[in-house]
Amino acid sequence: MVLVGSLSAPGYRLIANPKYPDIVKDFEHGFAVVEALPCEIALAPHPGMVSFWQRVAKRDQGDADALMDSTVCRAYAKDARESFAKELKKQQ
Repeated sequence: MVLVGSLSAPGYRLIANPKYPDIVKDFEHGFAVVEALPCEIALAPHPGMVSFWQRVAKRDQGDADALMDSTVCRAYAKDARESFAKELKKQQ
């Protein structure tokens, strides 16, 4: 079980940020860490980030293993990385 935090950067200055010059490098590191985590059950501050409620609904319909998904951390990191890349490109 893994509790993942947000990997988003809403309104963050990603390019030439004097207060946080390594922001892009640190986000990339965060994506890599979450992507490599051996997790089967992911929890997040916003459950939709890891499709938690959809998996709970499947469990409630009789799928006892619905909360388990060995791809959830990789998928979350991939989606977050793609969103981050779009924002980074806009700022470049």
